Amino acid sequence: MRGDRRPGPGRDDRAHLARGGRRRGLRAPAPPGRPRDPDRAGGHARRASSSWVLGQAHARRAGPGRGRGAAGGDPCPGLPGALVREVRFRAHRPGLPGGGRRPRAHDVARPPAGGYRVSFAQAVGDLFTARPVPPADTWVLVLCALGAIAISIPRATWRWFGLVVTVVHELGHALAGLVTGRRIMTIRIEADHSGVTHSMGRGASAMWSTFWGYPFPAVVGAAWTAAVGAGFWPLAAVVSALVLLVSLVVMRGWLSWFMTTTAAALLLALYWFDVAPGRWLMLAVGAALWIGAFRAWVNLTRQHLAGSRRRRASISDATLLAQGTGVPAGLWLVAFLVVISLCGFWILGSWV
Repeated sequence: MRGDRRPGPGRDDRAHLARGGRRRGLRAPAPPGRPRDPDRAGGHARRASSSWVLGQAHARRAGPGRGRGAAGGDPCPGLPGALVREVRFRAHRPGLPGGGRRPRAHDVARPPAGGYRVSFAQAVGDLFTARPVPPADTWVLVLCALGAIAISIPRATWRWFGLVVTVVHELGHALAGLVTGRRIMTIRIEADHSGVTHSMGRGASAMWSTFWGYPFPAVVGAAWTAAVGAGFWPLAAVVSALVLLVSLVVMRGWLSWFMTTTAAALLLALYWFDVAPGRWLMLAVGAALWIGAFRAWVNLTRQHLAGSRRRRASISDATLLAQGTGVPAGLWLVAFLVVISLCGFWILGSWV
């Protein structure tokens, strides 16, 4: 009904608001062409701060003496009656970044006080999720090849990386023995890049576990290359680190513990930081493992050739296989080379 309509501001009030003044209880009309709803402002978001003011009837409508504005001592006479909401819109300034207003400290996204927490199930699910694998540039592959050569060819770096190859070599014996039901007793690494794995089991399983020592670094390098190509290099890093950590139970000697722990820590750090160049680092180390396997095979072949000239059989995996199977050690050397070569072709094909 007409009597229930709330009176709007008068002419004097409109003039007062146009001059920039502010009167409690009076609301300035919205600019023409702009909606009042800040959610529908079309990208020009507005913020509103609201305060509720309690007043009585307007002085012009209520008359003198009928409200607190005239005789009740109201500090703000002339307020509109009932409950009025005063909304002050603060429009964005055009031309400023971030939607047209100056950025403030509370606008910056900050992590929560306790940090971002990821559950174990989410971490495992992310581990089994393939990462995107964009095509590698030529210069990236060249850097990976140079890195693999730098840590596996020079004598200064081979002194330490050769110990890593020896650890993988002995783990090849241990894992192959576990597959056939052998019981691994001890693994020991020496500073001259030699190692020994003691296990217990049947004779046939002994031949199987003895064979996989020299080819195993090349197999690991090929597996890492395949994991990088499929986008599962974090999974390969974690699985390799877990195998190294579990092997500490049978490792003997401070050098064995040190090299195994260091390699596992580097692999876990590679997964934890999850940096983009991590896959290229793993690709380079995989190629370095293949080079290390081939270099170890070359040294073994030299030992056998020198032993045949001196008519003294050197104790190696090839001679142990020859004693256990009756097949000449030279054929076992060829078998080692075949497996290592197949892994090399796989790595080369993945790179190309």
